[in-house]
Amino acid sequence: MAAPRNDHTYEQVSAVLRYAPETGGFLRRHPRGAVWRPAKTYNDGGGYPQIYTCGRQYLAHRLAWLLTHGEWPAAEIDHCGLDKSDTRMSALREATRGQNQGNVRVRRDNLSGFKGVARHGAGWRARIRMDGALKHLGVFSTPEAANRAYAAAAALHFGDFARAA
Repeated sequence: MAAPRNDHTYEQVSAVLRYAPETGGFLRRHPRGAVWRPAKTYNDGGGYPQIYTCGRQYLAHRLAWLLTHGEWPAAEIDHCGLDKSDTRMSALREATRGQNQGNVRVRRDNLSGFKGVARHGAGWRARIRMDGALKHLGVFSTPEAANRAYAAAAALHFGDFARAA
């Protein structure tokens, strides 16, 4: 995944956009005056709203961070509640790639119903990806037992970013 482009400064963006942290809404300055109107958002195809400003598309959650903190996020932005369209500041937090990956849903093709748990012979294997490496947590008799092992490892490694279900 390519690093997001941060071509424009806070001053450039704040001259044409306003952000309401409580609602996650954006206003755009009309080109011919001081009238502010709701900014149009576009879906990037993955569920993340984007806003066209200063001659290019930006992810709305990155613009929200810039307009709130006065600088672009140093890393990724994590949507705490997993709602990609929620751009309220209370739903966003800065995260490393690993932390962001710790806070994801169970994949749709997962057959166990639990994150990090898969069938392994007659049992259920629990694994977790930490710092880019896949770590084997054990083979258990039930998927629930394997999930408990995954949840403990996720809490230890990801802390507040851990999501076991």
